[in-house]
Amino acid sequence: MGLLRKLAELVVEFPEEEQPAEPDGGTTTEDVVAAIERIRLDLEKSTTPDFEAGEAESASTAAGADAPADSAQPAMAETAGEDAIRVPKALSVAEVYERAQLVQEGGLDVYRVEEMLSDPEIADLDAAMKARMVRMTLKNMGHDLADILSDAGRRDQVLEDYLFYLKRRVEEIEGQVADANDGIQREIDELIKSRQAALKQNEDKLRRVHDALEEYRRSKQAEEQRLFDIVAPFVEQGQNPVEIDE
Repeated sequence: MGLLRKLAELVVEFPEEEQPAEPDGGTTTEDVVAAIERIRLDLEKSTTPDFEAGEAESASTAAGADAPADSAQPAMAETAGEDAIRVPKALSVAEVYERAQLVQEGGLDVYRVEEMLSDPEIADLDAAMKARMVRMTLKNMGHDLADILSDAGRRDQVLEDYLFYLKRRVEEIEGQVADANDGIQREIDELIKSRQAALKQNEDKLRRVHDALEEYRRSKQAEEQRLFDIVAPFVEQGQNPVEIDE
């Protein structure tokens, strides 16, 4: 309710001493305080805008703009392993107001009052006189100050509601990301384990083939020596047809 009270301080004088009501029936400090209390109670009863629906609508719009008509790929989703994590598009303040349908009848809202207070024609007046002029203008336009206070209060409340919603979504996504990352890490660990086993199997194969080669060399040398010895008595030295590898 901070914005609401700030606006009240701008458009209503708060004198140090109690003053009688204005002859023209202007708004008094007590009226404003009572209006603020009524607005506060109304806001407590008001329904929080469905930002979840707005988020889904934004995602659908993004999908329609970026993907083919027959595409089933979800919009604004990041895939982590088997999980799809939907990241919401953060709304601007104007979009938050739009979701909450904050539109004043006749186009009069708190920003119109801001324009009135900034009118160059009353730039030289002090704050109290500006407030009096704006209040009288509102009255002549058929609007009550409480309407402006209510608009400010609703805007302040919906901004708080959306902040709460975003915080909750962040917490949800933090949990989803943590779960997804745990799953990915498990997959990485299993892959490393399986690849390490494959490396060991390959090393075992290489060792076995080297052992087989050495075993054959030993057997070959022994056989050649046997053949050499059999033939040796029948040939001159150096004429043995069997060659023994060194």
